Amino acid sequence: MPTIKKINKFRSTFATGLLFLGLSTSTNAATLTEPAAPEERLNDYPIVLVHGFFGWGRDEVLGLYKHFGGFKDIQEELKRQGGHKTVVTPAMGPISSSWDRTCELYAQLTGTRVDYGRAHAEEHDHERFGENFKTWRNKSKISNLGGGQKVNIIAHSQGTQTARLLIELLGNGSETEKAATSEKDLSDLFKGDNQWVNGLASIAGANDGSPLAHAIYHKISGFDTLVSMLIKAVNLLNIDAIYDFKLDHFGLGGRGLFELPSAYTKRILTEMYDKKDSAFYDLSSTGSAEINQFASAEDDVYYYSWSNQTSELSGDGTENPGKSTNPILLLPTSFMGSFTHQPEGGVTVDSSFWANDGITSTRGMEGPLNWSTDVISHYDGSINDGANIQPGVWNYMGHIEGNWDHWDMLNILDGSHDVRPLYFNAANFLTSTPGAKGGSMEWMLLVGFLGFTIARRKRK
Repeated sequence: MPTIKKINKFRSTFATGLLFLGLSTSTNAATLTEPAAPEERLNDYPIVLVHGFFGWGRDEVLGLYKHFGGFKDIQEELKRQGGHKTVVTPAMGPISSSWDRTCELYAQLTGTRVDYGRAHAEEHDHERFGENFKTWRNKSKISNLGGGQKVNIIAHSQGTQTARLLIELLGNGSETEKAATSEKDLSDLFKGDNQWVNGLASIAGANDGSPLAHAIYHKISGFDTLVSMLIKAVNLLNIDAIYDFKLDHFGLGGRGLFELPSAYTKRILTEMYDKKDSAFYDLSSTGSAEINQFASAEDDVYYYSWSNQTSELSGDGTENPGKSTNPILLLPTSFMGSFTHQPEGGVTVDSSFWANDGITSTRGMEGPLNWSTDVISHYDGSINDGANIQPGVWNYMGHIEGNWDHWDMLNILDGSHDVRPLYFNAANFLTSTPGAKGGSMEWMLLVGFLGFTIARRKRK
């Protein structure tokens, strides 16, 4: 297990790394070797980008630096270069539980008010209702969901957990919420029999959690250093002053008028890191296993996954940062590379968790493992017809060669990697499965309205 001495050893390296972070001017893209998606598109469903742990919305960071793509806006690139008509990027709580994030994702896509569920809110002592997304400011609404329209999801990190919970609740509902709430008062999210997710593409998916979050939740010796690392990361990105932790339902509002950004971030993390209704628990070994047990793969949904890694195997069998690991991720990469823990009555963190991308264990990126019954199929590229890929199983597309850390998979904080081709390919895999063509229902309604208007004018 990493000791305080080992953590402190990396403090100086970490601090030095901050000085050089983001100064790279290299534009040489690392090679991506994922199998190519079929060329034929069999559906044109809207694409939803779902961020993970410490993600932010398109309007945050002054709207200049996107979580998906940095200065290379992946949402707009998927439209412009990928030819996908509708692509949206909802924003959920960056350290919220995957359940709460799912409720926030659902509300944005459907244009409704966030309902965390009566039973869930009472259990975790927070408000039941959150932000109202019925307003015009919500840019992520997809019309007619559940009425014939579906979506394809590309998720990163904890976003995969969030997407899987959305799929589970849409398909099967929540018996706990049904028992606690009248039919009239029950959110449609918890009713079930309303599956409108066509497919999920998982990139660096945290299906089996993150030893980093696990150590913080369990207050492992040295966890305060890891919390400090997260605070420094937020400060470095300069997003804390214009960053919304979206925890109003816990009574944790935004930064105070005279509150320093670093103090604000520390206050929020201190309030949340040991709560069970938080990302820190859901990304722990046991928390993620509970989600795996609850949210099994659905027979009518297509699943794809890619894995990545920044750590390298050392002579003593542990994992250490690679030569091109992002400097700010040196400490967590090293920490996770030798961390072990046996929580009481939970899932053991052992050497199978050591290979990592600086935030998430590579273990589980191909699909859920701990306490899961999901089937993972290693895709060999021999099937070039998307119609022949079976739903209900994880089509693992492979491990991306080279050193790719957690943020490389988002195209942020490193000019030497370009992950956009992977997102284009993932989107093409999702649209190569059978479904309806035509994209967003809003787009279809607009075209229909224009056609009707033109026809009326011609008759006149």
